[in-house]
Amino acid sequence: MNEKNILAKHTGSMRFLMMLSLIALALLGSASAAVLPGKALRATLINQEPYPVEAGQYVTLRFRIENLGNEIAKNVEVQLVQDYPFSLDPGVNAVKDIGTLESFQTGDLSSIVEYKVRVDKGAISGDNEIVLKYRFEGSDWMEFPKFSVRIRRYFPGLSIESVSSSEKYFVPGKTTELNITLKNLADSEMRSITVALGLDANSPLAPSNSGLQRKSYGMGAGETQTFSFNLITSPSAIPGLYKIPVIISYSDEANLNHTVQEVIGVLVNPEPKVKAMLDSSGALSPGSTGSITIKIINSGMGNINFLEAEVSETKQVAVISGNKQYIGELASDDYDTFEFKAHISADASGTIEIPIKLTYSDAIGNSYEKTELVPFRVYSYAEQKRLGISDGKKSALPTIVLLILAAGAVAVFIYKRRGHHHVHNK
Repeated sequence: MNEKNILAKHTGSMRFLMMLSLIALALLGSASAAVLPGKALRATLINQEPYPVEAGQYVTLRFRIENLGNEIAKNVEVQLVQDYPFSLDPGVNAVKDIGTLESFQTGDLSSIVEYKVRVDKGAISGDNEIVLKYRFEGSDWMEFPKFSVRIRRYFPGLSIESVSSSEKYFVPGKTTELNITLKNLADSEMRSITVALGLDANSPLAPSNSGLQRKSYGMGAGETQTFSFNLITSPSAIPGLYKIPVIISYSDEANLNHTVQEVIGVLVNPEPKVKAMLDSSGALSPGSTGSITIKIINSGMGNINFLEAEVSETKQVAVISGNKQYIGELASDDYDTFEFKAHISADASGTIEIPIKLTYSDAIGNSYEKTELVPFRVYSYAEQKRLGISDGKKSALPTIVLLILAAGAVAVFIYKRRGHHHVHNK
């Protein structure tokens, strides 16, 4: 074999080896590789712990450093680039000395580099890029292709800002609109929002002409949105506070899914309806004194407690006794009565009103105070006679008193006259 043939064979072998190298590198195209003649270093992020890492916390990054080339790489060093939101603690060296990487030193024979990295608390959720540089004897610093570190911010991205309803209380047998307002506390948009009420079969509340879920496509940073539900309260619902689970689901800017469960409370409490009216009074006439009976009626759907009634005097009615009465508990659709004694002025006529002040509490402890003006009729003697209430005769007592007074005056007058006549005769 001549020299020319030997050279051609050697040249062919070199070309074959180069082609194999190029094919291998092409197959590794997605890996982080840097190629120099005879030296090809690759870095692989083995894992991050934890995954994802919470903003403001530490993450451990482990890299595998390999030499894919057929030449030895001496004095190999790698350096973590501290760029926001990643940093190392003060005094920690970002450069790590690997030493020598033999040719084709890969897999289990490769070198492992580990960094404990702090993530800034303001980091945005999602994949954040981090850079690793390298160099070896005779080369300048070069960069591996960037790596991704998954970060998640633990914040109440969507939070309940307020809860309101169309009525002050949820009333048994009626439909009330419940409004839940959410606020996006994050600095980025939240998407695919779902708000659901966790009502079960034992709850006295149920959806009315609507479901228990509301959806929204998105909510910008700092924005608020209100989600409304129509709920009907069972007619047999007992007054009190009822808790409703609220499940909020959404996706953040990194397409990470979040689910938050909150609890809100609604008050079921029918508004008290208390009324005072005249029960009986006999036939009170001007200048008379008698008993008046008042009826207190609870026409509301809930019981009332600590009921107290107080009668106030007027120019036409003077209360003699029983002006304050404690009744206590009064059930729904029930009534109670109390009696007091009063004097009607002589100039009273027609229909007059007596103020009755009622103080009480509802089933959940709210206090109330109201004054009812209870009307009743004062009948003149002529009206009483015409209506057959009495015989129309005035009482003889005033006449007897007047006769006694007149007789006394006459006696005094006669006595004085006789005394004067006796003195004159002397």
